[in-house]
Amino acid sequence: MMDKIETVIALGLLLAAGVMLYFMPAIWAFNDKHPKRVAILLFNLFLGWTLAGWIALMIWVATASRTNRR
Repeated sequence: MMDKIETVIALGLLLAAGVMLYFMPAIWAFNDKHPKRVAILLFNLFLGWTLAGWIALMIWVATASRTNRR
């Protein structure tokens, strides 16, 4: 019985980590108050599943000028 519970907990933690990794560009954008954070979230939601889209989002968030942020 404990093996099943441990397996469910491990799978839940892996799923949570995967979701956080998937939405990392959006989380980063909202944390830094990026001026285009809603667009980044939507792009992440719909095209983040592609590796190219996810990498493009990370670059977009990382290269934004800090002077444009509030």
